[in-house]
Amino acid sequence: MSFALFTVLFGSFLFGLEPVMIKYLQTKGYSSFYIVFWLFLVSLVVYMFQAARKEHVKSSYSLRASMFLTGAVGMGFTTLLLTLSYHYIQTSTATLIHFTYPILVVVCMSVLFRQPFTKSKMAACILSLLGMLCITNFTFAGRLPGYLLAFLSAATYAFYDISNEKSRFAKLPPYTKMTFLSLGVVVLFGFLCLILQIPLLPVAPLDIFLTLTIGLMNCFGYMGIMHGLQVIGASKTAFAATMEPVASLILSILVYHDTFSPVSFLGILFVFLSMYAIMRQN
Repeated sequence: MSFALFTVLFGSFLFGLEPVMIKYLQTKGYSSFYIVFWLFLVSLVVYMFQAARKEHVKSSYSLRASMFLTGAVGMGFTTLLLTLSYHYIQTSTATLIHFTYPILVVVCMSVLFRQPFTKSKMAACILSLLGMLCITNFTFAGRLPGYLLAFLSAATYAFYDISNEKSRFAKLPPYTKMTFLSLGVVVLFGFLCLILQIPLLPVAPLDIFLTLTIGLMNCFGYMGIMHGLQVIGASKTAFAATMEPVASLILSILVYHDTFSPVSFLGILFVFLSMYAIMRQN
C-alpha cells in the first residue's frame, strides 16, 4: 500500500503544478478545448506505446465503448469544466470546490455500494473540507457560473474515480485502460475543436514546450492515480489526491512569492490528517 500511496501523491503533485502553466496558456489566448485536447493527446501517445510494448491485451467492443465514454466524461469534461471555471472565479476557489470530490466519492460508495460510512471516513471528510477552506484563506470571489462549473468538475471526477474501481474494465492492465480512456477525450475534443473552429496548433516555441510539458505531466499524473485506484481503492485515492492543492500552494509561494499564512499551514495540516484518517480504514 505504501508504494501505491506514493504514486498517488506523486501524481497529485504533478496535477498541482498544471494550473500555473494552463493559466499562462489561457492568458495567451488558447482555448480550454485546445488545452484538454493536447493534455490527452500527448498522454495517449505514451499509453499506446506502453500498451503495445508490455500488455498485448484484447478487450470486447462493449468494454472499449465503456472506457471511451468514461474517459470523455470523467477525464475530458472534468478538465474542461475546471479550466473554464478559472475564467469566472479565483483558481484557489475553484480548487476548493473541485476537491469536494473525495467527499462525493465516499458518500457514493456508501450509498450505492453499501460500504460502511465509518467515523474515520466522517473525520476525513470534515478535515479535508477544513483543509481546503484554510488553504484558500476563506476567500471567495467571482461569478456564479464559476462555482457551478467547479462543482460539476468535482461530480464528473468522482464518477471517474468510482468507475475505475467498480466498472467492468477496472481490472484491465493500466496502459490498455488508459489508452481507451484517453482516446475518448481526444476524439471528443478534437471533434469539438473542429466544429467550433478552434485552432489546435501552438504558435510560439514556449507555447509548444508548455503544451507538451503539461501533456506529459497529465500522463504520469493519471498513471499515479490509476495505480492507487487499483491497489487502495477509490476512497483512499481520492483523499490522498488532496495533495494537489498543497502542491499548487507551495508552487505559488516559490514562483509568485505569495505569502504563506498560518491559516494556510493549518490547512495543509488538516489535509494530512484527513489522509491519515482515511488510510486507517482496512
